[in-house]
Amino acid sequence: PDSITTIKDYAFNGCSSLENITFGSKLAVIDSYAFSECDALISVTIPAGASVEANAFLNSDNLANVTLSTSSKVVASAFNGTSFYKNPENWTDSFLYIGDYLIAANSSLTGDVRIKEGTKRIASQAFYSCTTITSITIPEGVETIYSETFMYCSGLKSVTIPESVKTIEKDAFLGCAAIEKVFYPKDYDTWFKIDIGENNDILKNVGIYSSVTGEEITPYPAGQYREWLYDE
Repeated sequence: PDSITTIKDYAFNGCSSLENITFGSKLAVIDSYAFSECDALISVTIPAGASVEANAFLNSDNLANVTLSTSSKVVASAFNGTSFYKNPENWTDSFLYIGDYLIAANSSLTGDVRIKEGTKRIASQAFYSCTTITSITIPEGVETIYSETFMYCSGLKSVTIPESVKTIEKDAFLGCAAIEKVFYPKDYDTWFKIDIGENNDILKNVGIYSSVTGEEITPYPAGQYREWLYDE
């Protein structure tokens, strides 16, 4: 029914005869393992504004078709173990996409990584523990870097962030202590307007460099954390 806003953890876990799901328009959250091991489930449409948490459809073996509505939000592991996730035809250059939404990245990615143009959203934990990535370029059009997106990318040394990004959620770059440079196309005043969440201090401690000229644009030497700039 439309009155349901949350489907709790394990709510339909192991319902092996469940073939169809119709979600109400007010649904906000599908919690972890809510539909895990629902082997008869073939397709699912996530309604607008709903968040799909980690492992929500884990090991629902026959789930082959996933549709995300505008403003749906997904954790990368939501569809692990499904036919959709395991089908190599759904992966392009080590990335799993649904439309313009990058759902997951292969952990074997290494070196310099450029997310393809046209990408609008990147799932939370999409690059979790991709430890051999050394640089990442995020394309124009992405507005939010969700929590834990690049968490524990311990080999990451540089990040290119587009002007379109307005929010970097907490823990997005937690455990990325090797970052030395952030590249950004506009001036420092514009960079400073980005809402940077907790546990992303590495982005405040390093120099910000122009992705156009390569020159540093921060008003203080790289490595000198001016805490008052962020905590006033």
